[in-house]
Amino acid sequence: MNKCPKCNHEQDSGKFCELCGTTMASDVPAGDQVKQETAASVASNVPIQQSNIDVKTALKDFGAYFMRLLKNPSEALSSNENLFLNGLINIAIYVIALAIGLYLLINSVSKAAMGFGSMLGSDMNVTVPFFAIVFRVIFITLLFVAIAWVSTLAMSKLGKSTVTSKELIAQFGGLLTPFIAINILGILAGLAGSIPTTLTLMSLSLFFVTFMLPVILVSEKVKNTSNQKVYLSLGSSALAMFISYIIIRSFVFGILEDLDRLTSFL
Repeated sequence: MNKCPKCNHEQDSGKFCELCGTTMASDVPAGDQVKQETAASVASNVPIQQSNIDVKTALKDFGAYFMRLLKNPSEALSSNENLFLNGLINIAIYVIALAIGLYLLINSVSKAAMGFGSMLGSDMNVTVPFFAIVFRVIFITLLFVAIAWVSTLAMSKLGKSTVTSKELIAQFGGLLTPFIAINILGILAGLAGSIPTTLTLMSLSLFFVTFMLPVILVSEKVKNTSNQKVYLSLGSSALAMFISYIIIRSFVFGILEDLDRLTSFL
């Protein structure tokens, strides 16, 4: 039985009072209503709590994965498709870390140039655009990583390897672990304002990832399927160099010209 809160009229059903049209009050006991609201609140919080637990577990698992490969990168050569996502995450971390390191390098160069200009009596105050530089370097670095991966896959398939694309990404990303550590060192050197150290670490990191990792991976993938392991391994590096040359001529020179125009104002 529902009771109207305005005129106290009682009726069996209906959301509105038959006499005055006021919304009818529910006859659910207050204690039961509190229990229902509490149960609903608890139920709504369960997915959030479960989500937090899942995120913490995922971060813990990835941290263990990263430290394991940092201690022994060779384990990445046996990675399967189950570690595909970890490989992608490693690639993303590598690319972002390299981009930030190069930004810090450019920023350090600009500050050094401004300091030199102030010594000559020139008042310069130029801010290096963070997002413009970082996004551009991310794009270029992804190109080189893609070149290395495509060269590896092409020569592996030429050597009749049965490796899948996902498996190769898992293994390639796993092998990036020590180079991520190098990029992090480059970031620290950039924050410290050490231009030569930052430049050396970042250059070596990108060079080895683009031209040396394909050799390691192809050598491992075709060792049981082809007797031309050496040529196929070296061929992957040569192919990466050839594609990189085309990319550099087509795109990177234009970007370097933009950076040159940027530094001309310093």
